[in-house]
Amino acid sequence: MTDRIEKRIELKAPVSRVWRALTDHREFGEWFRAKLDGPFVPGQISRGHITYPGYEHLKWEAVVQKVEPERLFSFTWHPYAIDSKEDYSKETPTLVEFRLEKTANGTLLLLTESGFDKIPSNRRLEALRMNEPCRTKAVAAGPPNGRLMHPSLPRWATRRGYPWLRGSARGGHDQSLS
Repeated sequence: MTDRIEKRIELKAPVSRVWRALTDHREFGEWFRAKLDGPFVPGQISRGHITYPGYEHLKWEAVVQKVEPERLFSFTWHPYAIDSKEDYSKETPTLVEFRLEKTANGTLLLLTESGFDKIPSNRRLEALRMNEPCRTKAVAAGPPNGRLMHPSLPRWATRRGYPWLRGSARGGHDQSLS
């Protein structure tokens, strides 16, 4: 079993546009189905609540690690932490990294989530299973406002509001963004 998920996604948009979609808390929240309380600040907790129907009772919480303009945005969180009776704060969180690289046609988004090997064994496989096959589709689809939406991809969301949808998304994707 691997301790990480890695995806490469080609986006037909400038790095500045992809960066804004990832790091503006309103756009991120729209994209990943969470209403966040405020901007992302390195070293601080990002809080909000999930807006996906059926999961509105769940809270969004992540610790922003790095914000390196138009290059790297990262945070730690507890993936697939959907049981409101469970205290996940004692678990080691995973690290989610969005790395951007300029390409001839737009932007290469390198998406990595690592640290699954530190999740307690009783929920490790499910946390990995719920994140791995779906991560790429939500990023490639973009936020539901249509500005980054690719018309052929469905608007699904996740359990716990994290955008990694069910389904297979192997390899790279070439998506248009405007």
